[in-house]
Amino acid sequence: MTKLGAFLLGYGFFTGFCSLALGTLSFLNVAWNTEEWVAPEPYRVLLVGVDEWPNSPPRADSLHLVSLRFSTRSIYILSIPRDSLVEIPGAGYDQINHAIGKGGIALLKTTVENLLAVPVEHYAIFRYSAFEKLVDGLGGLDIYVEKTMKCPNPGKKEETVLSRGNHNVKGEQILCYIRFRSEPLGDIARVRRQQQVILRLSSKISQTSLPSLLKIYRGMEPFITSDLTMVDLVLLYNLFAGATLDAQNVFLLPGNFHPSGFWKPRIAEARKLAQRIFD
Repeated sequence: MTKLGAFLLGYGFFTGFCSLALGTLSFLNVAWNTEEWVAPEPYRVLLVGVDEWPNSPPRADSLHLVSLRFSTRSIYILSIPRDSLVEIPGAGYDQINHAIGKGGIALLKTTVENLLAVPVEHYAIFRYSAFEKLVDGLGGLDIYVEKTMKCPNPGKKEETVLSRGNHNVKGEQILCYIRFRSEPLGDIARVRRQQQVILRLSSKISQTSLPSLLKIYRGMEPFITSDLTMVDLVLLYNLFAGATLDAQNVFLLPGNFHPSGFWKPRIAEARKLAQRIFD
């Protein structure tokens, strides 16, 4: 094949792909605005961040249950500390982050449902690399680091060091910021930082175009496991474009420190809160 022929063939594939992609997005945009698309409300998604230590079963390093209300374009989040002491069906009382290692996402979802007495329809599991690529793709996050943090890295000898002060945090530094817990409040302080990062991400994502987000997502996709399809994600973007997460809609699972170091949920209070924001 001549160089001209190869060029024309490649150009034909490229233009064909672009036409297909644009056609798909146009279809989704039109379909969303027809009566055929009935959105369930609230739309509940369990976001799970898993660690990646070699030769170790997966553990849920972060847990955030999200509620999306389409009628008001409102977003609510309930963060569940990974050290919460809960009853895991078939395994007795244990830290909630161990549920995924004992029975996968199905057991983790059931555990969360039993804890809060609300259904969990959807999930998205993020490995460390997915979160890194999201933050890097958005140009990093401007964060004030309140103290020097040192964090080990899975499979590496070198620690990540994040010094006190204002930083544009990316890559392994952002992972250190959301995972660090060598302080008196331990996992609770870490969850608060995770919530801060989620708020910053919400603001940045709301200002990012759909094509740019799709490009970022392609880099993240190998490190995500979810029952949400590309159609779901595009439709959600179409509905919530420009909307941001209100800090008043971000909650921590009510509880107290257990003498053994666990976070012991106040079940009745937690369920009352869950029913208010997830029902």
